Parts: sequence; structure tokens; C-alpha cells
Amino acid sequence: MKARAGLLAVAILVTAPSALAKGPDTARICGASGCVTVDDVERVNVLALWGSALSARREPPPAPFYTVDLTSSFGTKQEWSFLYAPSARAVKVIRADFSGGVYGVQTTNDWLTPPPSVLAAYQRASAPLKPFPADAEWVASTPDDRDVPWGLIATLVVGAAAGAALFFSRRLITRRGTRPAPG
Repeated sequence: MKARAGLLAVAILVTAPSALAKGPDTARICGASGCVTVDDVERVNVLALWGSALSARREPPPAPFYTVDLTSSFGTKQEWSFLYAPSARAVKVIRADFSGGVYGVQTTNDWLTPPPSVLAAYQRASAPLKPFPADAEWVASTPDDRDVPWGLIATLVVGAAAGAALFFSRRLITRRGTRPAPG
């Protein structure tokens, strides 16, 4: 594993400058509280791990994490996807286009330890977000259009019905109080 990590670090440092022109230019970092977008190319390149000396590592124990999706608008249709686990100081490559030889070796689904400068960039980018909770499968559970919060909806409907009933019952009592008694 050490030989592979060394090769990985050398390959990245040697080939990264030629890849910058066609790499990703937008990063979307997501956590349990939402997402943020980074579109400054220099910051995106750091998040994409360009030019970084990386070390391969074992999968950390489950920990809170963020998802990171990088895209390119240069017509290449390339997409990269990472997980960032701050407490583990680790990044997992889920999907990346390594066809340009940027990384030198296949690292998809590998956990990596980036240098402190890259970890600091990830921390700055994810700072406004709350991370996804720890999950043994590293799956981000986010609601989508099919996940309707029925509990919340039921609470709101019952509350609205109770409020309406109270409002109309008071109006009815007030009106009855002002009417003459039937005779």
C-alpha cells in the first residue's frame, strides 16, 4: 500500500498542471443542512485534489461527513464525487475521471489523506453546513421530492383544524350571547 501511495503522490504532483485547464470548475459541498457551491477555479482545483500529495489510507470508522461533487463546464461532461470526513481527516474518491492520467493510478473508492492545506480548504468550504450523521455505509440521507414529511404535515393540518374550530366556536358563542333568548 505504501508503494501505491508514493506512486500516487508523485503522479499527482508531476501531471497536475496540465490537467488544470480541463478539470472541474464548480464544486458543490452538501451536508445534512444543505449545500454550498464553490465556483472559484483555484479553490475548486484544491478541492479536486489537483497537485496534492495524497496518501492512501484505510477506511476510517463511521463519522459525520459531507458529499463533494465537482463538475466541469468545459464540455467534457466529467464529474467527480468525493466524501469528506473532517474528524477522520480523510477524503474518499467515489467517482472521478482519471483518463488524463492526473492521478496516475486508479483510486476510485479509495480513502485518501490529503495534506493539511487541502483539509483546510475542505473545512472552509463546508463551514456553513452541518454534516451528514455517521453512517456505516457512508450514505447521505437527504429528503428528496418523494420523501414527504407526513408527520409534519399531519401536525400542521391538525393544528390548523383545532385553531379553526376554536375560532369559530368562540364566534358562535359570542353571537349566541347577543341574540335574544327564544321565547
